[in-house]
Amino acid sequence: MKNLALLLASFLSISFAFASHVPGGNITYECIGPNQYLITLTLFEDCGTAFTSNTNQTIDIENDCGYTGLTSLSLTNTVFQQEVSQLCDSQLPSSECSGGTLPGIYMHQWQAVVTLPGPCDSWTFSYGSCCRNGATNVPSTGESYYWESVLNSQTEPCNTSPVITAPPIPYVCAGSLVSYNLGAYEPDGHTLSYSFIPAMTNGAGGTVVYAAGYSGAVPITGTVTATIDPATGQITFNTSTIGNYVVAILIEEYNAAGDLVGSIVHDIQFEVIACPGNNNPDPPATGITNFSGTGTQTGLNQVQVCEGDNFCFDVTFSDPDGDSVYLSSNIDSVLSGATFTLSWNATGDECTANICWTALPGSPAFTSFSVLAEDNACPIKGFFGFPVEIIIVSSTWAGFDEIMCLGQGVQLNGTGGSSFNWSVISGDPISIPGNFSCNPCQDPIANPSVTTVYEVISNLSGGCVNVDTVTVNVVPDFTYSVSQSSASTCLFDPVQIDVTTLPTGAFTYNWTPATFLNDPTIANPVANITSPGSFVHYVDITSPDGCVKTDSVTINIANSVSPVFIITAQDSSICGTSTQLFATLDSSLVSAGISDDFESGTIDPLTWSSVSNGTLGVACGT
Repeated sequence: MKNLALLLASFLSISFAFASHVPGGNITYECIGPNQYLITLTLFEDCGTAFTSNTNQTIDIENDCGYTGLTSLSLTNTVFQQEVSQLCDSQLPSSECSGGTLPGIYMHQWQAVVTLPGPCDSWTFSYGSCCRNGATNVPSTGESYYWESVLNSQTEPCNTSPVITAPPIPYVCAGSLVSYNLGAYEPDGHTLSYSFIPAMTNGAGGTVVYAAGYSGAVPITGTVTATIDPATGQITFNTSTIGNYVVAILIEEYNAAGDLVGSIVHDIQFEVIACPGNNNPDPPATGITNFSGTGTQTGLNQVQVCEGDNFCFDVTFSDPDGDSVYLSSNIDSVLSGATFTLSWNATGDECTANICWTALPGSPAFTSFSVLAEDNACPIKGFFGFPVEIIIVSSTWAGFDEIMCLGQGVQLNGTGGSSFNWSVISGDPISIPGNFSCNPCQDPIANPSVTTVYEVISNLSGGCVNVDTVTVNVVPDFTYSVSQSSASTCLFDPVQIDVTTLPTGAFTYNWTPATFLNDPTIANPVANITSPGSFVHYVDITSPDGCVKTDSVTINIANSVSPVFIITAQDSSICGTSTQLFATLDSSLVSAGISDDFESGTIDPLTWSSVSNGTLGVACGT
């Protein structure tokens, strides 16, 4: 850990008294249905001069196709004054957002759903206002800001814009090499392209006025002038000049045919600050290491795989100052099913990420993910972003190996080509329609009597390979039954669920959702549901051999608690005479084991709505 007093003194010597308040933002869109999009406006604000309210904001909508009537959209605030200051945790209470003196940033978001009247190349969503923060490369404090996103819904009918995962408005240390990755990914699997552009101002075609030596294409100068990798979005620079720097990034996305389907402008500022005694973590000097698998390492940070191939490799970062190193990544959003496992050396100043993945069919031809290394310096953490490029070549793939319960059958699926011919390498010979539904075909149902290895050959040309194999492991079948103590009951009444298997054995159980269950991993959980409605719980039953079967139970809960009857008699014992019997319906929730202690002056409306013919006193809950 660095000398905190020295760093804070350096911080306090810098003036952050901006006359204006917005260091960046963007507009994104998510397709949620035919011609329907969820629009999100994100705005970052300097806490020291914050005055943005949580009232609705309006974006402008334009199109090139002659549609009329839709020119704007009112967005509702969904995130207000969420602090995203890039400070260490212990110093967040000292940021301007909390009344302190360290630089602080709020994030605000507004959202709304728009229904477009039809497809068009292009729809433009835009927003602008005043004013930007004063910056070293854009010194005027009166500059307005403007962001836009473009959607080509004629070319791509249901497209979602890129998603950015990197920390916003990064704080970086003067005199240190900065390697910052946007951590962007494309939910539709499209290819992204990045470039610097002039930051825009509110108004038709306006751009900010840059200070001498700076421009949209060269937003930061120094010993290493700012550049952006067009394929990965990696931004690199090194400057000793303390201050803020406006950087506008155009992110374009292209489909598999190479057609432009959309774009967004991501407008941010880098805050360059003096960080005496701290250096960023060192990047992997030799790139990725310990590569294994059926893929091929083609560069320091590049891997090529065929569909169905796999790889594992390590990425190692260390800290030159002996600080602890922590790694994170957006890999889960980019490579479905990838693993990202961390390990440290004994002193914690070296961290290794072990990364493994199998290339799935239909993956984009090119994609990238980033690994972010951060140290634990304070108040400003050092960081270094490392991009990894993945090139994926089409091939024929028969899918993952399967475990099949004897006699149940399993769906196979060939990809990479348009014609697929199946044969048996070992095991049960193909018999149509006895144990194989069709051949040649893409997705036959196989039902072998013993473990069988199938080979598929496609008509794919120009890819990696057109042959693949898949093993269907046949294991013993089992039977089961699912029962429940009640299908319909009252609030708070427990329902016993039981699964019985034949044969018995070391079966495993996974109930979803786990809500209201006392244990979601046993054969006989108890459901104690505290809300009215109809609830479905699913269970995966797995035999010791790996045979999996799925079932469900439905429990209907009435909007009331169970009544409690109290039976009393006028006389407890009689001899040759009669007595009066009384049957009382106890409506007090205490008898049902339910109570409300009005803690903190609150009343549980669910509990008290179950009381019939009762009136809540004016003093209740106080």
